[in-house]
Amino acid sequence: MALVARDRGLTRPDTTHIEATTPTTTRTSTMTRNDKTSPPLMLMLCAGIALGACSRQQDPSPAAAPAPVEAPAPAADAPAEAAPPSPPVDATPTAPATYEFAFTAQGDAADKDARVVRWEGGPCGESPVARVQVMPLDDKALLPDFVVEYDTAGKEIKRWGKPYEAEVIGLDGDRLSFRTDASHAYWTDPAGAIGALEAGDAPPPALDAPLLDCPALPTFAKSEYEQCYDVADAAGQRRKLAWEGVCS
Repeated sequence: MALVARDRGLTRPDTTHIEATTPTTTRTSTMTRNDKTSPPLMLMLCAGIALGACSRQQDPSPAAAPAPVEAPAPAADAPAEAAPPSPPVDATPTAPATYEFAFTAQGDAADKDARVVRWEGGPCGESPVARVQVMPLDDKALLPDFVVEYDTAGKEIKRWGKPYEAEVIGLDGDRLSFRTDASHAYWTDPAGAIGALEAGDAPPPALDAPLLDCPALPTFAKSEYEQCYDVADAAGQRRKLAWEGVCS
């Protein structure tokens, strides 16, 4: 019996050893199987943990600053109304006016002058009537009647031309007014320009001018009809004028 117990005793430890070994072997086998399959899972877990840790350690992104609000652009001023187009300008030059006046003929040149339209008789002979645009102050065919302004020393300072026996009726600055008949009045200047006076612009019908003794004026050196006057011009200034009287 003692031997049996010993055998059992011997056998039990072995049995015990085997039982103990078997679980160990099983655990070892299980761990080996887990070791083969767990690394990917472990890596994923570690990666997740690491990402979580990084997310917690990173500073949160700052909130985006609100976009600046632009002030509304000022309303544009309403465009100014376009000016109406200017009427077309007529570029055609206006022909200067032509006047018919009587003059004194200079020799035979007036007989062939195209400006002469007719001849008129008078106390001192025939006079050519010519169509002119300016007064013929220095002309080879037509001679005007001259009007001279002179100073107190008897020196000529201005000179105008007028038609033959036209009546002097006024003086305004450099413009001398005259009339050829009761209904036609004109003006001229020392350069020979001519213009018609309207009814409302015509000076008084008669010139109130006292007679003066005439100095020796070169323009009338060969004339016997020279007359001198103290004339008040349009501004009221007294001026001395000389011209030839009517031929009789």
